[in-house]
Amino acid sequence: MVGEVIAGISALKTAFDITKGLKDIDDKVRLNSAVIDLQEKILTAQQEQATLIGEKHDLEREIARLKAWDAEKQNYELKAIGSGSVAFMLKPSARGSEPPHWLCPNCYGENKKSFFQPTGNMIQRAQVYRCQGCQSTVSVEGRPMWAGGDTPVAKKAAGEECPKCREPELRLQDSKPHPTFGEMGVVNRFMKCDACGFSEARMTDTKKL
Repeated sequence: MVGEVIAGISALKTAFDITKGLKDIDDKVRLNSAVIDLQEKILTAQQEQATLIGEKHDLEREIARLKAWDAEKQNYELKAIGSGSVAFMLKPSARGSEPPHWLCPNCYGENKKSFFQPTGNMIQRAQVYRCQGCQSTVSVEGRPMWAGGDTPVAKKAAGEECPKCREPELRLQDSKPHPTFGEMGVVNRFMKCDACGFSEARMTDTKKL
């Protein structure tokens, strides 16, 4: 920014010098050329001034953001979230009506507030969460149990054994009457494995169950 200030001062000084010299110019062509040069110098100085004003406003906004974040970040603490991963979580005293959430440690260290969000992908039995800022990921087995005295979320009951990964995670996702044999008790069921994502459709006679 110092360089831009010096350049702006230099442009204004040059314009001032040109103005002083105009009164000594008798030749019309030379006079017109000097006027054009003066106009260009003034325009350059105005553009540089506008740039400096814009940069000043940007710096003021960034300083205000950092001050606000410096106060807000005191409400968070680093916690283990399972599977060897850590994240910043709201302290119990600061929660109020805010929903539970995780902040990315990488972005937190760079004075940015960025949330871990579930991707819907699984690695073995671990749910993958991705930072919306730096795109880093963490894998957490089971559903998260939030710190600070919250009630743990009950684990899912074991499902059927998946024919692909052999984990007991194959569960019913949807069930509808068969379009032709529905009145006879036949249903279409859609099954999906929560561990590997394998899925299959089944036609089941409920009267034989």
